Amino acid sequence: MTAKLVHSGLSIREKLRQVYNDLRNGRTDYVTSFCTEDCVFTILGNPLLNPYAGTWKGRHNIVRAHQAYFAELKPIDMLVEDMLTNDDKAMVHLHVTSEHVRSGMLIESERCDIISVRDGLAYNIKCFFNSEATAIQMATAPVNPQKH
Repeated sequence: MTAKLVHSGLSIREKLRQVYNDLRNGRTDYVTSFCTEDCVFTILGNPLLNPYAGTWKGRHNIVRAHQAYFAELKPIDMLVEDMLTNDDKAMVHLHVTSEHVRSGMLIESERCDIISVRDGLAYNIKCFFNSEATAIQMATAPVNPQKH
């Protein structure tokens, strides 16, 4: 079903609802249906607290980044809190619940995605989320951070 998104005449909002449904279910079908071949995907955050922070270019690399993330944090739920769209830009605010695969612990986080769209396809995606809160929940943050 997802591969038909580009050709089905759906609005950006409708396409994004399917994208986040795919991600909620641990699928990356959206990459081939909603991203340009040379799409740039960036997870912004502190790489010391979030090993997934970085930039990937191209569908293949974006799929690999998601697979690595899903291997560590299995998506349980992805609730779209708010979505603003027009013909060339979208902002999506999400509440995400994931299971930390190694510990079984549930991780709660919020994120905001800014998506740049051209001709109905995403060519740039920036993902902002609270790396520190996620790291603390995953017990990867420093135990006694320095006070300034």
